[in-house]
Amino acid sequence: MNSPISQSSVAVVIPVYNRAAILKETLTYVLAQTLLPDALIVVDDESTDNTAAEVEQWLEQHAAGVHWELIRASKSTVAGARNRGLSRVESVDYVAFLDSDDHWPEDFLERCVNMLDSEPDAVAATTERFYRCSPGVKAQHKGGLEMVSDPITWFFKYGAGVSSCSLLRKSVVQELGAWPEVTLGEDTQFFGAMTLKGPWVFAEGAPVTFHIGNGGDTSEEGNLSRKYADREEQWVKDFEAIYAEVLNQQVAVDHGPLKMMLGVRWHRAYKMRLRVGDVVAARACLKHAIRWNPRCWKYRKHALLLSLTKHWVRAK
Repeated sequence: MNSPISQSSVAVVIPVYNRAAILKETLTYVLAQTLLPDALIVVDDESTDNTAAEVEQWLEQHAAGVHWELIRASKSTVAGARNRGLSRVESVDYVAFLDSDDHWPEDFLERCVNMLDSEPDAVAATTERFYRCSPGVKAQHKGGLEMVSDPITWFFKYGAGVSSCSLLRKSVVQELGAWPEVTLGEDTQFFGAMTLKGPWVFAEGAPVTFHIGNGGDTSEEGNLSRKYADREEQWVKDFEAIYAEVLNQQVAVDHGPLKMMLGVRWHRAYKMRLRVGDVVAARACLKHAIRWNPRCWKYRKHALLLSLTKHWVRAK
């Protein structure tokens, strides 16, 4: 990269739980950056194995050129671990929240910092994403270039999984206060609020590699959100709260796609509930889907079929 190295300061916060081997691989990508972070904070969320000790030993051996800290925290949520790490970050310009199994290209920080330095009104810089999937897991998402043109609509369509491929302006993070410490939906709530704070910028170049699955080829912890049967309902309720704020702040956005995606997300929740045989909850989700998109014939057809299912269940 030909651009000069920025003088702006950067902190990186990485939560981890029972993932020593995966995290050590991820840390090699952090320490290979062309612009090294000024602070590297690893928050061990009370792992039940030897993760904290292994990672601390690894950092002592390999991270001599970076100010780093390993925090042993009481068991919390991912958001709680991020907040604990953020509380240790003092005067920096930018902060990145990296997941323990995602990998940065070597110029990720440099590209993102240069973009934010050149666009002082931007709240965050983001890049493209590449998904490395476990067998049987399919992920298709548009990347950061589309997102920056209309962040709110993009988040409603694709979700808020951009933490590892984004660098955030620290002053805006402070303005938001903290990550919401919830079991699910912390990214949706946090980044949904951030899209209302200002524009995002796109840092062109190599993508960030995301891992989707159950911890790869190891026995370590995988994606925890996939363990919750009601996750789609929790996520769509978060998006409804964001939409309420869009209305409250009178944000200039096309409301049609947002309402359509709220219907789509409620329909996903309906299908998930139906798969586990919870007809009552499925019916409630479908009513919400129709409320947001009353002209969708598919939702109405499913409602009719579900009413027949109700009578069958009663007869049974």
